Amino acid sequence: MSAGASTPDAELTAKISPTCQEAAGADLPLALRGMRQADIAFVVSTWAQSVGDPQLMARGEWLSNMRLSAQTTMLRAKRVMVLVSSEHEGTILGWACGDDGVVHHAYVRPAMRKASGQEWVAKLLRAAKGES
Repeated sequence: MSAGASTPDAELTAKISPTCQEAAGADLPLALRGMRQADIAFVVSTWAQSVGDPQLMARGEWLSNMRLSAQTTMLRAKRVMVLVSSEHEGTILGWACGDDGVVHHAYVRPAMRKASGQEWVAKLLRAAKGES
């Protein structure tokens, strides 16, 4: 790569929100915030592993292509929101990538898919679409 050339991770880092906004009105100690640099690896990895059929290509090539696709979509999107434990913000429970009115992709850990987490999942999806 030439000097001064930008990498997908560097461009994503530039889009990351440094602030955490507590989502209001829930019983669980959770928070919604913009993606941070430390979140990129988890978001890209879970995105790549959840898309399509990896048996169509050699495992390494498939994941490489899907990671690039995920990074490209995140660069074009207006926001990537992350659902975290408010007590341990490094613990990602889910994320969603979106633009105004559209969610491009989302991942939520299985435990959050149960009834007790569905309100938070709905908040996450609305935040990714730019809705309050």
